[in-house]
Amino acid sequence: MLRGFFGEVTFQGRAPIAVDSPSFSVKGSPRTSRRTFASALANFVWVQDRNAASCPLQAWGIGSLSNRPALEAALHQLGQSIGGEADDFEVLARLYAVVGSDALRMADGHFCAVLIQDNHLILASGKTPGPKLYYKSEAACRVVFASEIKAFPTADRVLKAFSDTAEERLCADSSLTYFEEIYAVSPGEYVLFDLSQGGAKQTFTYYQAQRPLRFIDVADTNTYRSIRDALWQAVESIPGKTAICLVSGGLDSSIIGKLAKRRFDTVRYYSVGTRDRNEFEHARRFTDSIKEPCHEILFEEGRFLENLADVISLLEHPYSRYLEYIIPVHIAHKLIPSDADVILSGYGSDVLFAGFAKNHHTPRDISALIQSEYRSTYWANEASQTIGFVHDQYVAYPFFDSGFVDVAMAVSPHLCHYSGIEKYALRKAYEDEIAHPVVWRKKVGIHEGTGCEDFFSQYLTDGVTISNEGLRLRKDRFSYEVMRAVLVDGLTSSDIDFNQIRKAVI
Repeated sequence: MLRGFFGEVTFQGRAPIAVDSPSFSVKGSPRTSRRTFASALANFVWVQDRNAASCPLQAWGIGSLSNRPALEAALHQLGQSIGGEADDFEVLARLYAVVGSDALRMADGHFCAVLIQDNHLILASGKTPGPKLYYKSEAACRVVFASEIKAFPTADRVLKAFSDTAEERLCADSSLTYFEEIYAVSPGEYVLFDLSQGGAKQTFTYYQAQRPLRFIDVADTNTYRSIRDALWQAVESIPGKTAICLVSGGLDSSIIGKLAKRRFDTVRYYSVGTRDRNEFEHARRFTDSIKEPCHEILFEEGRFLENLADVISLLEHPYSRYLEYIIPVHIAHKLIPSDADVILSGYGSDVLFAGFAKNHHTPRDISALIQSEYRSTYWANEASQTIGFVHDQYVAYPFFDSGFVDVAMAVSPHLCHYSGIEKYALRKAYEDEIAHPVVWRKKVGIHEGTGCEDFFSQYLTDGVTISNEGLRLRKDRFSYEVMRAVLVDGLTSSDIDFNQIRKAVI
């Protein structure tokens, strides 16, 4: 499986920048290749799974297709045959050659893809947030693209000045990044460069999550059956025989943990926390209900800062509300065994079913919340491929399967927060399959349940009371300076003077 890549296409005789050693989060030895087009020269560098087949240079990507058999059947109906040794992206490229961009509409799964056909370079993201793909283009001169910003040459990584309104701009235009002239391919979009025209660029939207509100009656059992069926299909399509689930005893991880037991030959369950702040008792309540053991993972709060730097390097943005959530996950991935085929994540449920809703929110508020939270996932990178691959792990996100997203988006917002209960429709869907104390347990965020958020707050306030807005801004400024250290200056977490940054921020 491909883990990371960098590519550079140059025009008009311009010499390519050296690409023999781009920086990747993932493990593996980089491989290099070169390809000459009629009007351009392309250089590629990539790292891949030790057991993966050679990467075909006409099509490659990160992630996988969840409906490959259906795509192969479509190719067969179109008079095309494809060998069993072909990887998912060769299948996608073959389909693209026959039906054009409709191939992307037909494809489900979590992936980003690069296709080269008829002197066109196509950079595509999957329908829903997943593996990232970035690019920078210089008119009639050069196009560079990569799966991570840190893989770009140093000269291309120019950090923008910190702005407390940048998050709003990212929510409005998810193609933006915190680096000058480096853009992201948004979910459901592809960017086409015409190499015969000096890299002329066009951006197309091929898919948007549908929102026909088909499920609007709280008493309609079809609503809950459709949720269960779509989520099972998402879990069933995940490859592998062995799985690991991180569980907190909350709704999301418990649902995925229960479905994993049904789907995989072997499943192990882990819960993460500190000695003072953890959810081990709740996690055991769930695993006891399915007659499985729960393994506890303890970490020290003092390791927060080094892991913050690691997570910023992986997510490649400075917004603390998203970083805090990933840090305990990152620590868990460090400490659990890497011998399973896949780690299953419960991420995405809060986004789709208004898990962050408050009691005073109206249905109109809930609708706006779901839309804004889903939009934030386009750039927040919480489902980035690097989160697992940096630990030699593959992480799957069933709640973000495009088929399930379409069903979730068809649920009326008032059912997502019915009678003041967050994620009501999802809870109702599984009330007969998950133990009652688990399925109706009030939501607690993993960053709250492990003390990560409190540690960060105390570190930047010394007990002095400041407003929530002021604290969040302070955390973002701190994270921004750490991002400069790791992505621009090339420092490791052990090289960073966190206290010096703290003094400058406070």
